[in-house]
Amino acid sequence: MHDVTVYKGGILRSGIKQTAPLNAYLKVDYDRKSEEQNYIWAEYEGTIGYVNQKNVRVDDGEIWDNTLHIVGKPGKKAIFDSENKEFLAENLPDAEIDKIGSVIAELIRVETTVGLTVDAKHRIVAAIVEGRNQPVQVGEGQTRVPTEEEKATRTSETTDTWLKQGIPNLEQVVLQRVNADKPELIAAGLISPTDVLKGVKFSGSDFHKGGQQVVFLRFEDNLGQENRIVYKPSSLAFDRQILGSQVNPLDSLSAATMLDPGGTEISNYKILPILDAEGEDQKYGYMEFVKEDLPQTKDDVLGVYKSVAANMALSFFIGLDDIHYENFIIRKDRIQLIDMEAATGKFTINPNQQLAKYTGAWFDQLWNKGISGNMKDGLGIRGKLKQQIEAKQLTELPTPSEIQSAMLVAFDQIIATAEAPQLEEDWEVLEAGLSLTRSRIVPIPTKAFYGFVDRFRTQDLSLQDWQSLVDTEPSIVKAAQEGHTSTEQSIKNILKSVGTYNALKRGDIPYYSRDLGSTHIYDEEDNQIDAKGHSKIGRDIETEVYSRRKPQKRDFLREIFTAQGIDKIVEANDQLESILQQLKPKENQPEDI
Repeated sequence: MHDVTVYKGGILRSGIKQTAPLNAYLKVDYDRKSEEQNYIWAEYEGTIGYVNQKNVRVDDGEIWDNTLHIVGKPGKKAIFDSENKEFLAENLPDAEIDKIGSVIAELIRVETTVGLTVDAKHRIVAAIVEGRNQPVQVGEGQTRVPTEEEKATRTSETTDTWLKQGIPNLEQVVLQRVNADKPELIAAGLISPTDVLKGVKFSGSDFHKGGQQVVFLRFEDNLGQENRIVYKPSSLAFDRQILGSQVNPLDSLSAATMLDPGGTEISNYKILPILDAEGEDQKYGYMEFVKEDLPQTKDDVLGVYKSVAANMALSFFIGLDDIHYENFIIRKDRIQLIDMEAATGKFTINPNQQLAKYTGAWFDQLWNKGISGNMKDGLGIRGKLKQQIEAKQLTELPTPSEIQSAMLVAFDQIIATAEAPQLEEDWEVLEAGLSLTRSRIVPIPTKAFYGFVDRFRTQDLSLQDWQSLVDTEPSIVKAAQEGHTSTEQSIKNILKSVGTYNALKRGDIPYYSRDLGSTHIYDEEDNQIDAKGHSKIGRDIETEVYSRRKPQKRDFLREIFTAQGIDKIVEANDQLESILQQLKPKENQPEDI
């Protein structure tokens, strides 16, 4: 018998017709045939019968890592993940199969060498294949399907990045750092003294700064209990000052623990930036792995909404940014903001009061995307709650009046706490610390960089060539300006930096940082860039935060919060309530006769 995959589907000939869908997984015996010789014995989901052997393919081909099966004819091979019962790729040329296989082989070598497991290798394969198939940008808002040659080039470049940068970075940098930092990890409460590193998993985030990527670390203690933490190859100093837990009594307060010491609405978590002996930030660190825990009751949901309100107040004071659905996690009755490294310190209110409720402010920080997300795909608060409703794990929601009251109280409470005179000294310490911090800044949409990387793949551009294109092709600057109102010159200066060019040349998404105590920004090679006029750069953060947290009238701010926060939540809740009512069994309906 062999485990096989169905390519065209087929009816099991057992007297009861049952269709095996495309890519279903069956057990067959080629030696047991029906009277019609082209039908062979098969078992599918407990049903025994016969299937047309033309509709199945045996996956006795090459096997990578026990679960990744290479099947098909030469030149048109598929990669099947037998653990998750899905195809990761189909109709791949042999050369691309070999390239992807070399990455898996190198990961297996690392496992053998260092004695741990690289988890979820199938996700690496899936990411490589997804990258090769991405549409090519050919003009403003226009794309086309990549040619086979372009797909092959992408596969070659991506696998080369893994082999020459990503995997060496894991072996020579990440694992070395984890071993050296173990005492600090224990002191920070991230791992226990008996924890041993057993596995790593690449996050799938974009490569930055020469093959660096977020990595999940899986530890086990002497009782076999599992513990996960996150390694991040960039500074966590800002995140620690905003959202970090106070593990030790001598730890400075973060903004979260200062404004909500109990963490009931502004949740905090363990964050460890790594410093050298002189206290210099080493631009990497570790974080607690925050597990998602979705609401199950009406009170849980109301707690999530209150937490949104409290965190929007925090976001107002600090000037956070990039709060889309990937940058927070639901923790049953509250939300946990994560990866806030891209803060700007700014909070801009449109001077036109008619427009201020519907532009700028929290919308600039992308809170609307975090709330609404994509309901179809289960993203954002709305999408996650929809999942719970459809799974019958959530059967009741709060009313609009309950939401409005609870969110206003939570918002006002954080505002009042921030203005309390007894916190003046804590604010001054926090502001001074923030002004000495360098944070990440995303001055150009990542989507634009994907298009620029495609251009570098098809053209052998020198630095001078690239800088000339930036000056002469308006479409380049226009793509980089999408979504914000920065000056053309500030965008050109960013695009023309040496660090930007080198990142694009090797296929990376460029990485930028900003000294929050000034208006200076830097590329990943530490070249200073004149970005005066960029919409994400305002005054130094100490001035920005102080100007907003000093006591003042908040009536208009509350109106904007109501429009951009409460109204968006109520709108999402109303949509969820409609779905909930549709799924409820109809009561008191006459029975069919």
